[in-house]
Amino acid sequence: MKPFSIKQVYEIVQVLGEGVYGTVYQARRKADGFSVALKAMPREYTGKTDFEHEVAVLQHLSKPPGHEHIVRFYDLHRDDKNYYLAME
Repeated sequence: MKPFSIKQVYEIVQVLGEGVYGTVYQARRKADGFSVALKAMPREYTGKTDFEHEVAVLQHLSKPPGHEHIVRFYDLHRDDKNYYLAME
């Protein structure tokens, strides 16, 4: 079985920013061309509990009707090196 690669799902367009918790990319979902902000967080520096907590908060805040000043959470992925969060 071929290992998962984020490039199977998203085309990386450009780097939007880098920081302590990872890198944020502008990316396009290959299935439909939908544009997202893709946050890559290194597993080496991101604890599983921290990641799961961030996902839980984003999922809660993304529930309808949402809020115009809070990014919407779309998807998550993981590979051997990173956790990935796809957001508005």
